[in-house]
Amino acid sequence: MGYGRTRCVAALGLLTLGLIPSIACDPPDLTPTSEVIRLRVLAMETEPAEIGFGEIVTVEPVIADPWNEGYSVQWMPCIETSLGGFTACDFENMLVDLSDPFAMGALTEERLQFTVDQQLVFDMMAELDPVDRSQGLALQFMLLLLPRGKTLFDYMPEFDMSQADDEAYLEQYSEEAAAAMNEVFEALIRQSRIAYKRVLVSDFDSLGIALHEDGECADLPGILPNAAPRLGGLIERVEGVEYAYPNGAQITVPAGESVELRPLWNSNDREVYYHVSWGGETECRVEEPFFGWYATSGSFSTEDGYPTDYSGLDEVFVPQNIFWNAPSEVPERNPVQSWLVVWDRRGGMDHVALDFLVE
Repeated sequence: MGYGRTRCVAALGLLTLGLIPSIACDPPDLTPTSEVIRLRVLAMETEPAEIGFGEIVTVEPVIADPWNEGYSVQWMPCIETSLGGFTACDFENMLVDLSDPFAMGALTEERLQFTVDQQLVFDMMAELDPVDRSQGLALQFMLLLLPRGKTLFDYMPEFDMSQADDEAYLEQYSEEAAAAMNEVFEALIRQSRIAYKRVLVSDFDSLGIALHEDGECADLPGILPNAAPRLGGLIERVEGVEYAYPNGAQITVPAGESVELRPLWNSNDREVYYHVSWGGETECRVEEPFFGWYATSGSFSTEDGYPTDYSGLDEVFVPQNIFWNAPSEVPERNPVQSWLVVWDRRGGMDHVALDFLVE
């Protein structure tokens, strides 16, 4: 069950960036994660899911805006070298100058295309041993959902250029700016309007890793980049007959009734790959993705009626069925918006969206 998680996850993202010294998660409000009642980021998709030296990564959020509030986005990218838990990624590790409005202006598009200087990555990789090189460097893309038309600079105190050479003024301004930024982050956390995504920059030619000579990984040439799982749409099951729906489709459901669904995902696409532990040990893994379900009304449940917001694979690696239960009356926002998100253990994501027309 995913009750009350979003606010705490956002806080962890801020702690990872080293922007807020400490923060307490609010008590759970017992709202299922699957119930989209406010502006939210449901997923952060990247293409590709893992990159090599000098490659461009595209980061695209899946944003739900059920009440058409509108928003502006602000990205904060940084780089860090340790993947062992939540590591600091403070302002010194930012990949852009946060004090430069022109640099930040390029980070206000909802769909972000970003590349890290190849020499920077090469130099940082050169400092690592073979095991750490195989684990890669991590880019972190933090997304802030701000009020429509706003950027972070709108919340910064006014800077007096005439005192730009005054060290005492600069120190005071720095403290005031930090306090202002903390207020922004705390407000966004309360509203669940912060999300972050980690993307690996990997050295796929890493040496010194013991590869398996038998089993499912025997034919793999080495450490391979993550190929994110892909969804083909949704399947509706009606009296034993299955109907496929593509992304963006609409399904009609009578008020108070349920529709049986499962992800349209090919189990033959399961990735076989090497996982490298923090200690440098390799493990042959077969990917088994999970599926997250979201809607602006109604609820999701298993076959026995147990409420849920996610599903997985059954014993033969077929996606499990899940039920969307329409509200007993036609909702104010009709059709009901719904999203299905798939994610794997290495950060790969994909999604499809559809509408439920309640009659």
